[in-house]
Amino acid sequence: MNPIDLTYVLRELAKRVGVNFKSDDSNPFKHTGVEVFYSTNNNNTIVQPSITIIPSENSCWDYLLFSNTKIEWVLKSDLIPPNHNDSDSILLPILFWGNNTPHIPKFIINKNNITLYYDLIAGTFFMLSRWEESVQSFKDKHGRFPAEHSLAFKQGFLDIPIVDEYALILRSWIQYLNPNWKPLKRKPGILLTHDIDHIVKYSSPLKLFKSFFTNYRFGKKSIINNLKLYKNECSNPDEALYYKNITELAKLSIDNNLNSIFFFQTSKKSLYDSGYDINIPAIQSLIVKLIESGFTIGLHSSYFTMNNINKIQSEKFLLDKLIGFQSIHCRQHFLRVQLPDTLRNQEEVGFLYDHSLGYPQHEGFRCGTCHPYHPYDLEKRKELKITVVPLIVMDNTLRNYRKLSIDNAEQQLLILANRSYQVEGTFTLLWHNTSLHGNWEQWGKMYSNILPKLVMMLNK
Repeated sequence: MNPIDLTYVLRELAKRVGVNFKSDDSNPFKHTGVEVFYSTNNNNTIVQPSITIIPSENSCWDYLLFSNTKIEWVLKSDLIPPNHNDSDSILLPILFWGNNTPHIPKFIINKNNITLYYDLIAGTFFMLSRWEESVQSFKDKHGRFPAEHSLAFKQGFLDIPIVDEYALILRSWIQYLNPNWKPLKRKPGILLTHDIDHIVKYSSPLKLFKSFFTNYRFGKKSIINNLKLYKNECSNPDEALYYKNITELAKLSIDNNLNSIFFFQTSKKSLYDSGYDINIPAIQSLIVKLIESGFTIGLHSSYFTMNNINKIQSEKFLLDKLIGFQSIHCRQHFLRVQLPDTLRNQEEVGFLYDHSLGYPQHEGFRCGTCHPYHPYDLEKRKELKITVVPLIVMDNTLRNYRKLSIDNAEQQLLILANRSYQVEGTFTLLWHNTSLHGNWEQWGKMYSNILPKLVMMLNK
């Protein structure tokens, strides 16, 4: 890890710790009255209060990822100062230990100087930089890095915002050394997001024709009903169920006083993109109403924009032209991201926020965090300006990939939301406009019912 890497990590940790500092500050922790060192020296001779984190060996990174060794889990209460008011007894994984350090004790207190033997700097950089995705060639059929090949999945901590937990541990030590310092605690939140993949159920005669084979067992009546539905949706898209679902999603957000971002596509039809026309009056009117109601409109960039800057730029241009201002939010269709290229391209065409970094195959904290953060370009060794808003859960993940029951899915949503709140983060949920009725009827009811529960949990 070079000095630029280290500065990046210190800034990201400082944000979560609650340090008030300028974005270009290379030494953010000086504002706490406690120095933070990343060094093999214990710095016991320093008069000012200090925390020294012992670095791990560089070789540990490959060993951690490519060996079958189980990482060590430690009670959080054993990683924080004695008699700290945080009584949380959860187990946390320690990804890296300091070079040539004992695992017991896990820290040394020497008057005003603390030495930590667990390397939370390396652990943070490992997760936020997505290094493991840059050195492994595993891809699914859509060119995505699969959850099951991630360290977090294999070692069982995908459901823990480990970076944010590390930051709170560091905060506890700073408060131990300087009780007069008060962190700027972030208010946890909920962000609902909705990818508008389809406006109508049957976007082409071919899809309608395929439905005949799917529904033939239901008899002639089912086929006639599908024909009527197709005819009605073609002539009156604002009467289509998926169209109406967008309004229903908006109403649910308003009723629960929650924020929502609606991601619309502007691409032409492809094998993976429905190709609806956002310029037809019904869709234009809908988008205007959403904006007037205070909702955010973003681009749901098409399947083939993952590494095509010209395509994503042209799609952004069409959305900006329709809404009358620069769109700043983007989510990749199918969550297709190639790091760092996709994020570079988004940044270059003018997006300020990406919402794509979540695993489609499994819910949880892909980047180890539920806080918005600046991603790191490992190839150019620099922090990108775009902000990643991590995606924690997607509806299709729960039902289609994980095949959870509705009760188990609801329980998992509540668990992950609570873990996001505990670390002062944002619980980001993706629920499509196609996931409310029809075959999704019971799931749509669960979504409607869980929103008040999420709000109640947040306000406790």
